[in-house]
Amino acid sequence: MVEHLWFGDEDGRTPEEAAFLTELRRQACTWTVPGLDPQEETSSLTLLTPLYVDLGVPGLDDAPVNFLEVAYWGTTPAQSQLQGAWGAKGYLLDGPSNPGDLEVKTTGVAAAPEQLARWAAEWMLRQLQRPVLRQDWLSGDQVAASAWRWADDGGSLASTGPRRSRRRPADRQVLAWSGEAGS
Repeated sequence: MVEHLWFGDEDGRTPEEAAFLTELRRQACTWTVPGLDPQEETSSLTLLTPLYVDLGVPGLDDAPVNFLEVAYWGTTPAQSQLQGAWGAKGYLLDGPSNPGDLEVKTTGVAAAPEQLARWAAEWMLRQLQRPVLRQDWLSGDQVAASAWRWADDGGSLASTGPRRSRRRPADRQVLAWSGEAGS
């Protein structure tokens, strides 16, 4: 893949942001992710602080949480911060706080922007490698409620519909995302 296709065409506002984006793009172009179009499903935003990048996960278009989001604050190598979570397009790091989220604070420990970008890329790839199951609860022919769960540990990614509908076993379960990403 061509690096410039990944995470938009932002250059970064500072040398640190530029270094972070360059390394993140370099790492991402080594991924093999079936169905992921980096030009259409990845972006970056330098309008606000922090630098924000996201990646839409193929096959989860109908899930309320379907993006991997990363925020990078890079003032100096000893005072940088990196956060990553699942979320929804347009909502900066709005996903639920869970043990799989990424959080790095380098206060007092030097980490170059390139290292933080490698950690962000590794986290995103690990998340892309997690298969996601969609469970549906029906009311007649209509879907009354849905839940998206990670197949590897059963953890909840998102849900829709009344909670009471999800108290019984699901009527159907399908693989929404296979997690067959590699590098």
